[in-house]
Amino acid sequence: MKILVAVLSVLPFPGLGQILTGRHLRGTVFFLSFIILIDLAMIIFPCLWGREEAQQLIRLCWLAAILIWGYNIFDIIRIVYWRERPALQEKKKQLFSEGLIYYLKNDLDRAGKIFQRILKLDRDDPDALFYLGVIYRNSGQTGKATRFFNRALILDDTEKWRWEISEELKKSL
Repeated sequence: MKILVAVLSVLPFPGLGQILTGRHLRGTVFFLSFIILIDLAMIIFPCLWGREEAQQLIRLCWLAAILIWGYNIFDIIRIVYWRERPALQEKKKQLFSEGLIYYLKNDLDRAGKIFQRILKLDRDDPDALFYLGVIYRNSGQTGKATRFFNRALILDDTEKWRWEISEELKKSL
């Protein structure tokens, strides 16, 4: 069902699915590239050289726009499907438990490395982002901590970390 919703979100225009899943820059690039290619194919090239003279350029623009749209659909399905894989969820849960143990033992270097491994599996994991923000704040890297807290805040759909992040951000200032 989520894949169907994801695919339907990219049908109006490329980039919407990425924007809805928190990948704003990627979504904006897809959208602008698609719109620019369509404008070139339908308005600019025919007006500059006439329809017959620009036919090859127009075809290339349409082909590139179709490729962007197709890759966009593939990308959003990959994003949605990848997060839902049971093996990935189990691995993330195992790593999170291990990282939390090191965090509670105040071994922040090891905990940070484990939370970074979680982000390699799923770069949008709000739990790992939150704990990395705390680790960076505790080590005096407030700039990095603020970036991790803000990203966790954006990606925290359940609002599980909303209060903690706001308190940590107050401490970082």
